[in-house]
Amino acid sequence: MKLIRFIALGAFVVGLTVSASAQATRTWVSGVGDDVNPCSRTAPCKTFAGAISKTAASGEINCLDPGGFGAVTITKAMTIDCHHTMGGILASAVTAILINDVSATATTDTITIRGLDINGTGGSAGSGSNGTFGIRVINIGPAKLNIDSCNIYFFNSRGIDLSNTSNAMSVSIQDTNIYNIANHAISCTPSGTGSINILVDNVRAHDNAGLGIDVFTNTKAYIRNTAFTKNASAGVLVESASGEANLWNVTSSANSQGVQASAGTLRIGLSQITNNSANGILLAGGTVLSHNNNAIQGNAGNQAPSVGGNIGPQ
Repeated sequence: MKLIRFIALGAFVVGLTVSASAQATRTWVSGVGDDVNPCSRTAPCKTFAGAISKTAASGEINCLDPGGFGAVTITKAMTIDCHHTMGGILASAVTAILINDVSATATTDTITIRGLDINGTGGSAGSGSNGTFGIRVINIGPAKLNIDSCNIYFFNSRGIDLSNTSNAMSVSIQDTNIYNIANHAISCTPSGTGSINILVDNVRAHDNAGLGIDVFTNTKAYIRNTAFTKNASAGVLVESASGEANLWNVTSSANSQGVQASAGTLRIGLSQITNNSANGILLAGGTVLSHNNNAIQGNAGNQAPSVGGNIGPQ
């Protein structure tokens, strides 16, 4: 009888241990939270880093109230969503969101970053500051990445850096502003066996000291309803033979170059390329294909597309 009671007590203790260490599918952060809490709605955590260890794979972190919740490293499929309040990250001398070695088991696994104000702390237009990357991907595995309704600004390196080193990465960036970066707003530079398929929709990349978007090796970019303005280099650059950019309803204005193809293929349709200080279109070894319905005018110089024409003076 005593043995049975002992076994039952042991099972009860083990059950308590498992329950205490279990990860929740939804966790919460608050400006008045504490990372020793279980990150529940009634006992929220203080930081994203504190909440992520208590959030199950494919789970979600939400913000209870406005606050700054700190830089975070993501290593599993999950969502951080503060769309209905102000969720901020102040990233001084660090990367705000690092995504690396994600333990994704299927191409349906997804990482979503939504509704965040990502600030590299100070700086001036085009100069960045002491934050390094806004969002950086080193290796995401086969998972998908969604960046939605974010502001990313004042970083010294890249606003969004996609340097996937393996697998085929699918990325969507929408309803997002990227500005005052001391280099490129968006950089697509996979290496090794990595590749990128990226959709950029309703994005504003402006006042950056580098490119609006850099399309490099093994990258296919689909860009629509987007504006690249006042960037010190090109609004859009394709610089690899295996790179491809497709633009529809895009404005590229007041940059150095409007669009540039150093290699690869760049297609433009229903787009406005105006008032760029060097060229509207620069062919530097690549191919630019026009759908004959673009307004290209007011640029200091211009080269004709490889195929197709445009509306407006050249």
